[in-house]
Amino acid sequence: MRIHVRSTQPDGHYRAGCKITSKGLTLTVYPKGEVEPGGINEAELAQMQRDPRLVVTDLPEGTEPPVASEDALKDRVKDVIENHLGPADFQSNGKPKTGAIKEALPEDAAQITTALRDEVWDELLAAAGTAAPQAPPET
Repeated sequence: MRIHVRSTQPDGHYRAGCKITSKGLTLTVYPKGEVEPGGINEAELAQMQRDPRLVVTDLPEGTEPPVASEDALKDRVKDVIENHLGPADFQSNGKPKTGAIKEALPEDAAQITTALRDEVWDELLAAAGTAAPQAPPET
């Protein structure tokens, strides 16, 4: 059996002797006996499945690991900004708080950055025909 496991932590997470990043890692699960390189045993799989910092996906025979689509992530961030944030979730400059977006999307938190938030926010403002507030030029 093969699995794909990814971390929800920005700096990754170690489990079963593997550094697991937010992009993920594909591993073979061996039922008993010797575990080959790139593999784990069933007990280690159970540990990974219980770890709230990891997302474990079974990979049926012949399937490839999931690829995180940047467009899909941007769509989820846009949905959160438009439909799930309250007034307290916005900064004084009008931008949504990155932390509030991460709280609404815990599985994507490791991939949500201020730059991504700004990109989605600018797209939302452009679609509405407005511009983000700009700080006055320094004199």
